[in-house]
Amino acid sequence: MQRFWEKVEKTENCWNWIAADRGTGYGCFKYKGKVIDAHRMVWFLTYGYFPKELVCHKCDNRKCVRPDHLFKGTHRDNLLDAVKKGRITLSHLKKYLDIQKSKTHCKQGHKFDKENT
Repeated sequence: MQRFWEKVEKTENCWNWIAADRGTGYGCFKYKGKVIDAHRMVWFLTYGYFPKELVCHKCDNRKCVRPDHLFKGTHRDNLLDAVKKGRITLSHLKKYLDIQKSKTHCKQGHKFDKENT
């Protein structure tokens, strides 16, 4: 995947994605006609599969694609990591979780009940 690695600038610490991004700070790369987050793509290149879980950054640098700066985790894991590192406060996390708990349907309109969740 020479085309991928040409878009990475390696520093002593992070390996920064220097090409396109999604407008959120996360790099992206077109692979087999699909736009993939650059940090997810490097997971695939390193480990041979795209995980079902999130690929999170230990370094908190959205542009970083250095494999040892990444870890698999759930959305909950990512939120707890953000609290631990001081990126968000516990009160912010609580507010977010309260909003999530109050939802009765998913984005596609399916009801959250025992059968669907």
